Amino acid sequence: MKTLVFQFDNNYMFRLMQGAVWVDGQRLTIFKEKVKEKRVELPEGAKELVLTIEKYSSMPIAVANLPENQTHYFKVRSRVSNAFYVVAYVLFFGFLCLEFWHSKPDILLWLEGFMVVPFMILVYVQLFKRKGMIVVKRVEV
Repeated sequence: MKTLVFQFDNNYMFRLMQGAVWVDGQRLTIFKEKVKEKRVELPEGAKELVLTIEKYSSMPIAVANLPENQTHYFKVRSRVSNAFYVVAYVLFFGFLCLEFWHSKPDILLWLEGFMVVPFMILVYVQLFKRKGMIVVKRVEV
């Protein structure tokens, strides 16, 4: 039997940490708590695995060629870093502050427009780009 251990990064995208492990299209296990590691026992004959956290999913992982009777470690991280979340929200807050400033020079109007761009990218990622946002890499122990 193959044992997989998923080690999670402390990422803002995983803030609620509700997820599931799907093996060959069927849900194997659910986890609803924020943990550093999640241990999963794979059934015999499993071919591919997909990890979903909240509404984001990883690309399929081929597990058929992993050696039997071993523990395999995988590092799970997000494609969107914590720094991007912070920058996007700070710039959006700056945009809101500048929005209420009445007699603005033209440069502030342009600055306002550029301040919204990271926030719009973040909104696009969270709404439309869900598959492949979780990166799962094998770690040699």
